[in-house]
Amino acid sequence: MLVGAQFLITIFIFISAIILSRQVSYFLEKDLGYDRSHVLLISSLPRLWNEEGFRKMEAARQQFLQFERIEEASLSWGAPAWSMVPSNGKISRPGQPAEEGISAAITSADGEYLKVYGLQLLEGYFLDTENDFGNSLVINETARKQMNAKVGDRVNIEQFGEVEFTITGVLRDFNFESLHEKVRPIAIMHNRDFGAYRCFSLKLKPGSVSASLSEAEQLWKKIFPHDPFNYTFMDESVKELYATELQLKKASSISTMLMLVIVMTGILGMVSLSVSRREKEIGIRKVLGASISNILMLLSREYAVLITIAFLIAIPVAYYFGTFWLQHFAYSIELSWWMFALPGGTLFCLTLLVVNMRSLKAALANPVKSLRSE
Repeated sequence: MLVGAQFLITIFIFISAIILSRQVSYFLEKDLGYDRSHVLLISSLPRLWNEEGFRKMEAARQQFLQFERIEEASLSWGAPAWSMVPSNGKISRPGQPAEEGISAAITSADGEYLKVYGLQLLEGYFLDTENDFGNSLVINETARKQMNAKVGDRVNIEQFGEVEFTITGVLRDFNFESLHEKVRPIAIMHNRDFGAYRCFSLKLKPGSVSASLSEAEQLWKKIFPHDPFNYTFMDESVKELYATELQLKKASSISTMLMLVIVMTGILGMVSLSVSRREKEIGIRKVLGASISNILMLLSREYAVLITIAFLIAIPVAYYFGTFWLQHFAYSIELSWWMFALPGGTLFCLTLLVVNMRSLKAALANPVKSLRSE
């Protein structure tokens, strides 16, 4: 009974570990709609939210671009997976009550933001300072669908009162928040129209990360000698969104290994005890013509039945909890048959291997020795 319970718990933990691992890998490998590779985000900008501050930030951006290891530089409020949205508000048509508009995330950036993060523009242009005359707005596909809007339409944003914004571009949807939630409407305006900024995003050239980081830090201290150099790499920011899942993955993997060791050790001890008690029975069976395979099958049958029963119980339980856990994510993997078959098959093979290795010595032994006392 105890061995059967151990089999059941081990199979359940094994299946859970596979589901966790696949979901976390899906998070980290899924196309999020933007390119986070080689992007360094500096978040310690001085809060000079006035005309002088904007001029200083633009001068700093131009200085960053003079470095060979920096491809692009962008000033914005936030970044995907890093405080992208400072506020939410209603976007409505001119003359339409604000409460009848759509709820959307409101943020800001500059014209280079598109290049730094590799966002895909479907229509119009993205905050092009050469073509913009102020109050331009770029929205994503979801916002366009909910508003039934198009490039050139004018809209109001709740926080900005009667000011009218012109939709100048439409972006392909991208996951600017965690994959726990579906992509929602977002509107991006120019930093100057928004009146604030918080970070620089630097697109680094592939190569020496430490050298690029050192160059960026040296320039930062030159431009902003009184401000700290606080930075993060966007790859790491994405991982931080799923810190809980990564910890669960690690814990489940360790638990699976520990349970396998405990179960295999227990089985080895029980088989050793069982074989020592049945040495005479094995000897008699060999004398009566039983083959080695017959004896091994006899000793393995009990454990094969226990694993089969445990497997049949563990499958629906693991499926229920796996499905329940995955429902917490807007984007998740699909459960597949191999996620359940692999743990059961692995445990079955390992158990039979341990049982047969310990039983083989008794099966090969001379029956005369075990029957000598009879």
